[in-house]
Amino acid sequence: MSDTMHAVLEIRIKWASELGILNTSNPILITRFKRVPPGTNGGVSPLGLGASVAGGAVIGLAGSVALALDKRCQGFSWEIVILGTLAGLGGSLIDSLLGATVQRSLYSEKQKMIVPTEQQDPNVVVISGYDILDNHQVNFVSSLLTSSLSGLAACCIYNKHQIKLFIVEGKK
Repeated sequence: MSDTMHAVLEIRIKWASELGILNTSNPILITRFKRVPPGTNGGVSPLGLGASVAGGAVIGLAGSVALALDKRCQGFSWEIVILGTLAGLGGSLIDSLLGATVQRSLYSEKQKMIVPTEQQDPNVVVISGYDILDNHQVNFVSSLLTSSLSGLAACCIYNKHQIKLFIVEGKK
């Protein structure tokens, strides 16, 4: 299950960032709900969020099919597909919230774009966030939170159903 959730996290990041840039309008900053330039940390778009949901669903489906093929398990589970889908969306929202708050985004009014570092230029302004974490650290923290919450949700689901998807003792 943890491998499935890790795959959800990886594909969520890739699909949201790669497909989200195809959005025709500027993203919306998740904390202030206002339009921001593309590349702003914490910016979300319908296409990017949809890609995160789809990525989570694909990995959840693959994980459920893999468990269904294992003779020691009790078959396909829609709960895993739903959990993967929710992990894709939830992870994307957590990542965006962290990006908007603890990862600084700088905008160059001269270049009309997000710039990676604060330059000695009075035309560079802070769009959002504090300079606490970099992109790799935000990805790590959001992945850790998403996988922990997904693992907790999986425990609640499968303890409720008496762990029906995991290896059944004595069944051959």
